[in-house]
Amino acid sequence: MNRTAAIVGALVAICLVLAAVGWRERSRLELWLAMQGAGSNPEHPLIAMLGDSLVDSVNWRLLLHCDGIGNYGARGDTTAQMLARLPRILELKPKLLMVMGGTNDALLEIVPQETIANLKAIEAEATRNGTAYVSFSPPPLPVRADVLAPVRAAVSIAIPFDEGDLARDHVHLRASGYAKWRDAAMQTVLKYCAVSETLTPAKPDR
Repeated sequence: MNRTAAIVGALVAICLVLAAVGWRERSRLELWLAMQGAGSNPEHPLIAMLGDSLVDSVNWRLLLHCDGIGNYGARGDTTAQMLARLPRILELKPKLLMVMGGTNDALLEIVPQETIANLKAIEAEATRNGTAYVSFSPPPLPVRADVLAPVRAAVSIAIPFDEGDLARDHVHLRASGYAKWRDAAMQTVLKYCAVSETLTPAKPDR
């Protein structure tokens, strides 16, 4: 057994043990594991995640309990760069494209109208290729909240991020932010992907 297989086996064992404990503990562990790295992509993804470092840094297969998710985030990407990369992703024939973009556009002072136009172009290209499309609202960066407001209003699914969900750099997300993203995406994911029995969706904390 190689080192990778041993690590995967240990993680599965941990998750099985936690099946007997409370939902809150399971949810926290799943979030922590998902934020340790993106992991590998399936050869033929059912769902493609497109975005910048907010997408790139997370194992979406683990977070959303779907082995058919491919992570196509790229650190530093603007929405124009996502649009340029899109044809290679659509060649993989995903059934659903889930997108979050606009953070780097705002940081680079790209006007929101251009960001929205790029997101609409991504949607149009996906639709032409027979791929369903969902977009998520990016976090409201404190230094660019006014620039991002029109972008956040133009997406398919608004995520109720607040400043408490941001990491110390006030750009990236803490675990609480990814928990909100997970909850916002799960209903859509269930339409396209069978949920893994190893890690079932955690109930929200009360």
